[in-house]
Amino acid sequence: MSRDDEDRRLADEEDELGEPIAELRDLGEPMAPGFRRRLHRRIERRQLAGDVTTLFWEAPVAWTVEMLRVLFGAKDAARRTPPKRSEDDG
Repeated sequence: MSRDDEDRRLADEEDELGEPIAELRDLGEPMAPGFRRRLHRRIERRQLAGDVTTLFWEAPVAWTVEMLRVLFGAKDAARRTPPKRSEDDG
């Protein structure tokens, strides 16, 4: 987006927002160098912390569910298998 396009867009927004908001817009300060980079890093750190926290909460539950499935699956499999015949039976 060129500077002229941005100026036109801001002028259109100024008409829509009214006079008090337009005055506040002029009070803004330019972004410090590296602000976006620092902001993105901070957001990524928080996202990573949230993902790790979720993993530590969900992993033990998932592990427990899988172990119960194995336990009950083995129990059901043992119940379904017919008993072995010995040579004496038949």
